[in-house]
Amino acid sequence: MEKKVFMETTDYLRSKIKSFQGHIRTEAGIAALASAAAASASIHIRVEAPLNLSALHGKYAELHVCTPVLDTAVAAAPLLALPSPVLQVLSPGAGTWEAVARTVLTYAPRCKKFWAIELCQSALSEEEERLLLMLLHERHIRTNDAGTTRAEPHGAQRRRLRLCEDPPANFSP
Repeated sequence: MEKKVFMETTDYLRSKIKSFQGHIRTEAGIAALASAAAASASIHIRVEAPLNLSALHGKYAELHVCTPVLDTAVAAAPLLALPSPVLQVLSPGAGTWEAVARTVLTYAPRCKKFWAIELCQSALSEEEERLLLMLLHERHIRTNDAGTTRAEPHGAQRRRLRLCEDPPANFSP
């Protein structure tokens, strides 16, 4: 992901980041971004491992977090609840639906609601997607969608997980 930073001048002495798109690898990087971000910033970050993003509280209007699938269990790193974040899980391979679920649960805000969850370049089968939706629904993960829980195409090589109050159509508890 290429770094893109757009600045807005709030006065002659200070500038604030209005838009950021890039990798952040450390919590010190998160703190540096937070200190320079405008409260209305649009932030799109890629992280390789979970980071504490609490320094960003009140520092953005929009937050997108891109992450690879977490292969092993790690401590929870909940994203901030407001405004609801977008989580993009990168390149889930065939047979990794449980690891994808672990990734989503690791980043789930305490309220368990995302604006959206996307799978980018997913190789999950239809059955694996169904199992993933059922597990996340059972764990009360939700997105800002209505209707029946489902997965749908969302642009080129992306699937949007729509986790609603209604369970997946073929769900039987």
